Amino acid sequence: MPINKLNLSESGPLAYDQLGFDLYRKDGSNVSGLDHIIIRAGEGTNTSNIYYANIPGPDPHWIGIHHAGTTGVSGEVIPIQAESLVGDDLSKTGVASYNDAKYIDLTSMDVIRGKFKSVGILKSSGVPEYYVRLIRGV
Repeated sequence: MPINKLNLSESGPLAYDQLGFDLYRKDGSNVSGLDHIIIRAGEGTNTSNIYYANIPGPDPHWIGIHHAGTTGVSGEVIPIQAESLVGDDLSKTGVASYNDAKYIDLTSMDVIRGKFKSVGILKSSGVPEYYVRLIRGV
């Protein structure tokens, strides 16, 4: 089932899309033997399960994490963690540690706002694919 529309609770966040966004897909397979991927906002070379969005600038980050859908089953949650640019990280303990079970559930079509320099997505279980949209910031 393709993504054919975005269901946002308000139209204001669309203004942020002028800077662009990054769309990532995670399925149920391990990557380099690990059950998660890590996406970093800065510039770098992809290695193992770490991917770089190559956003230029001194403090590259995203200002939103959007549950952009799943295939197979509607309404599935996506387990994520995120490292904050300022303040506490987005995880069960306030400290992102992608190898630990500190993932929180991003519910269907939710958008979490903040300043995030990296995002971790846990592999899907029973759902073929997760789609996460990361909204770029300034």
